Amino acid sequence: RPASTASGLAAATKGPRAGGVEAAVPEAPSGPVPTARPGRLHGAPEQPARTRPAAATTAATASASFEAAAAAPRAFAPLVIKPSAGTSIGTYDVRSTRDFDWRMPIKGQPDMQRLGEAVHSSFACDALNRNRQRDARLAKVRAILQRWSVFEVEAGDVLEAADRLWAFVAATFPGAELRTEVPLASRLGDQLVRGRIDVLVEGSDWFAILDHKSFPGPRSTWRGKALEFAPQLATYARGVEVATGKSCRGTWIHMPVIGALLEVGLR
Repeated sequence: RPASTASGLAAATKGPRAGGVEAAVPEAPSGPVPTARPGRLHGAPEQPARTRPAAATTAATASASFEAAAAAPRAFAPLVIKPSAGTSIGTYDVRSTRDFDWRMPIKGQPDMQRLGEAVHSSFACDALNRNRQRDARLAKVRAILQRWSVFEVEAGDVLEAADRLWAFVAATFPGAELRTEVPLASRLGDQLVRGRIDVLVEGSDWFAILDHKSFPGPRSTWRGKALEFAPQLATYARGVEVATGKSCRGTWIHMPVIGALLEVGLR
């Protein structure tokens, strides 16, 4: 560093020099020394102070926003359609009725839910054994009724109802394949339909569905009861159509206790 610069710096920092010459250090101002606020340069213009909203105001605003969102939730269709819930939309009618002119005799006052499950299971089993000897079929049905603790109907009467059903299927859909307890999983748009079909009858490019209902009511109530289950069968039919590409030839409610079959469908 040049000598002149160094000597000048020394003069500016060491205070008074000999001969009464004052140093170049400025005097401190009189009065209180101003202080700078954090975040602001000393001497910069004053900025208005920022204020936070009160906690109560913030909570009230958040609560109002949440309540507004909860008051008008978005509606979504269920992902999985249960056919038994009857989700199909439309107007249904009974297209035809097949009366077997026979009723299944019932003793006492059974639990109709349990009786229906036992009869349903008997049909599913007998569908696989319908070409066997009657004694073998009868033993199977009797064992099923005993397991369900259903003693208000006779195994022979349950087998009689099964024979009438198989004869109807053979006469109405000759040469078709008959399957029972068929699981269904199909996609309808953005939804899935899942269920189990009691009786599925199939041809090369068509199918028909039969569903058992253990309804014991008088003839005057048959139509109304069958229409209650029409949306369920319509949903099954739509699912099978999508899954197989086949067309539906009919959906039937089988009421073995009253001895009748009712075909239901859209008007």
